Amino acid sequence: MRIIGSFKVIYEQARHLNNIEHDLVVRLKKDGNWVIESKTEQQNTETIERKEKMKNRTYIFGTISHGTMRDTDLSESFSNALEYLSTSNYEYLKYKDIIKKARRYRDFLIKYENKLYKPHHKKMRAFILETMSCIINEDLFDALNEFAPPNHYFGSHLGDSSDYGFWLSEDL
Repeated sequence: MRIIGSFKVIYEQARHLNNIEHDLVVRLKKDGNWVIESKTEQQNTETIERKEKMKNRTYIFGTISHGTMRDTDLSESFSNALEYLSTSNYEYLKYKDIIKKARRYRDFLIKYENKLYKPHHKKMRAFILETMSCIINEDLFDALNEFAPPNHYFGSHLGDSSDYGFWLSEDL
């Protein structure tokens, strides 16, 4: 059962139908119409929409960064890959803050890395390095994992821990 129409029509139908069925969901469609559907119909619709979205996505397979474990190098490679994927898949606004933050800390580290090793900058160095590690290992990794192709993951290669990219999952 699926009813499409204006909010007022849908609201009246939902009030009537809720007395009969309890697993109804009311949602707004992209075309501006409201829909009443059962939860199973909604799950089927979401699955179809997700599959359609996956068909039209841009993916990267393989290496993004190789041969380095320096935070500045990793943040540059990861933020560039995230910018490319988010722009190609029309999701840049969702990830722009992560990209900007990664680049801002990378630029700071490049500019002041030698000065941070002076004894009186010990606390500041610890804070900057911890923040940079958090940006790389949590923010960028999580964001890039969202762009992983089906049955793939983003991370280091099993045979080479300095080779970061999108790899086929062993869980298949």
